[in-house]
Amino acid sequence: RSALLVAERGSELAVNAAAVAETLDRVLFERYGDIQLFANDGVIREGAPEKKRERLQHYSRLYWYYSWLGITDAGGTIIASTDAPSSPGAPAINLDTFEAVRRSGTIHFEPAAAFATSQQQKAVGFMAPIYGARGEFRGVMASLVPIDNLRSIFEQEGRLRYGQDTYDWLLLTRDGVLVAEKQASTDSASGPAILD
Repeated sequence: RSALLVAERGSELAVNAAAVAETLDRVLFERYGDIQLFANDGVIREGAPEKKRERLQHYSRLYWYYSWLGITDAGGTIIASTDAPSSPGAPAINLDTFEAVRRSGTIHFEPAAAFATSQQQKAVGFMAPIYGARGEFRGVMASLVPIDNLRSIFEQEGRLRYGQDTYDWLLLTRDGVLVAEKQASTDSASGPAILD
């Protein structure tokens, strides 16, 4: 009987992990679309720095997933962002990704990594090229989505399947590096669900 329960619970966890992965993929794909939309915005492409900053603030209020949005010039220097220009711990542009976007002209995804804040939160990033009216490279539109802002996906999917919060979970990279985990809980009824 216990082997049957373990097998049944394992199947439930596998189904739940697949649902979470599908939802996470959808949410990240939507962020991919967002960054492309932002990069094509006329104010982002052509506006004065203060107007660009106002537009970024507007997008930040509309799209709650983001902790940071920024725009660079053609050399990779941040010229507008949702943070004040001299904010301590403000994110910096990953110059390797900047160069890849500049060379390829395509959107790039940055895997989960710690970024410079006092909490050292992990976030995924998106970067898209910005072009002027004549097709000249103007810089990039960059964003950060903290893993903690995606945490609700794990929690919500668990409640939808089981009707309550009954499982532990870990989010790992393909290389097995821990990115995020559910807070330790003493009332959990099952083992960890490992997601990739």
